[in-house]
Amino acid sequence: MQKNGDILLHQEKFVQQILDAHGMTDSNPISAITMDAVPDTPDVPSLDLLRQLQGFSGEFNWLATRTRTDLSYPVSLLASASSKQSKWSFELAKKILRFLQGTKRQGITISCTGSEDSLVSYTDAGYAGKDTRSQSGLVIVFGGSIIVWRSCRQTVSALSTAEAELHAAVLGWAITEGLRQLLMDFGIDVPTIYLMIDNAAALTIAECGGSWRTRYFTVRARRLQEEVQKGAATLTHCPTKVMLADCLTKLATAPVISFLQTAMMSQTATATAAAAFQEDGRPVYLVDSPPDHFDPPKLPFKDGSICDVSVAGKTKPQRLHWRRASAESTKRKTEKTEKRPEKEESRRQRKNRQASAQ
Repeated sequence: MQKNGDILLHQEKFVQQILDAHGMTDSNPISAITMDAVPDTPDVPSLDLLRQLQGFSGEFNWLATRTRTDLSYPVSLLASASSKQSKWSFELAKKILRFLQGTKRQGITISCTGSEDSLVSYTDAGYAGKDTRSQSGLVIVFGGSIIVWRSCRQTVSALSTAEAELHAAVLGWAITEGLRQLLMDFGIDVPTIYLMIDNAAALTIAECGGSWRTRYFTVRARRLQEEVQKGAATLTHCPTKVMLADCLTKLATAPVISFLQTAMMSQTATATAAAAFQEDGRPVYLVDSPPDHFDPPKLPFKDGSICDVSVAGKTKPQRLHWRRASAESTKRKTEKTEKRPEKEESRRQRKNRQASAQ
């Protein structure tokens, strides 16, 4: 229990027991897990090594399904490769242990100040894995706290990134809708679900329907479209930079993992986002309690680069002014466009003089 009433859930003692059992107490910690591609040649492990790898998978899975959202994809990858690639899987297990060495106290924080009508689902997909099936990632935030997450292989092989993203979005909606019905049984009314999707094509198909070229998977999007029309769901484009589920679809880099870990601890306004939707052409982030050090990502807005932040409990929204990184480049393009007709005219005049001289 924190001083402000928040509840921090972690498994530091269990992590230490794992490190002691495998002799990794004095190992050098790493901030991100990086691996080469899975070899094409099968490397079937021996019976003893297979049992050891399965033991790794079981121990890591206990963490990944309880308090360690950031371990979901590496554990899924280890479990699927243990019986096929012995050396590669053993190296991955050792790197996961080194990753745990540096993040023993990492966990999730259940906030006591979040809004009960805030239910947000972040969905993402990693297109075409080793066996051609994509990886779905899902993170559900309720009241500013991460409470549900999932990283799994899709059941069918998607033929495009949009199809893979749409498959993940439909799965995310189904799980989030079930959670919404459970909350309603507890007497908590959640009027709408916010689905965060970082793929514009999938978002367009879900909102407007598909064409004859996408009819073979558009039926999945039809249900989302019906939910939007009823007002039970709101589909929103979420930039990849603030996509919480991005870490659950691939072996992410250190900044991506750090962003998710910060969100797990509910230390940023992005982690407690209730929605990020378009209103009057400007993205609006609904947050519960933005900290003083809130530094939103630099998103490419077309207008005056202003982001409105509506804070729960405050009637007047805060306004954050964003850096105009492209102001000078826009000015140069405008000047170049204005000078272009003069150049074309001078070339035309030069050709006329040459023709008359001949």
